[in-house]
Amino acid sequence: MTSDDIAGKWVKEAEKSGELKRSKHFGKELDLQDGFAQTPEELKIAFKVLKNSGFAPGEVGLFKELEGLRKKFAQETDQQERKALQKQIADKQLKIQIFVEQKKL
Repeated sequence: MTSDDIAGKWVKEAEKSGELKRSKHFGKELDLQDGFAQTPEELKIAFKVLKNSGFAPGEVGLFKELEGLRKKFAQETDQQERKALQKQIADKQLKIQIFVEQKKL
């Protein structure tokens, strides 16, 4: 039995028991702005465990900062400011890449 099968079984059991509908988050959009989507696959589980334990690594903060810069860039209309934000985004992406490469060593 795979982990997907186990998770699917738990979800079905929670649906049958009504546990899902009693959740305060039921029917609401997920908050996907925590940088998890941008985290490399090989680091997601480790980062999630650390985050849930209150010990998020530095990369998680960098991913959040990157997401914030991207939002600002998308809303900015001034071309000079967009250019400055573009440089900040590139710098942040480089920092993240360096962190990830160091973890692989």
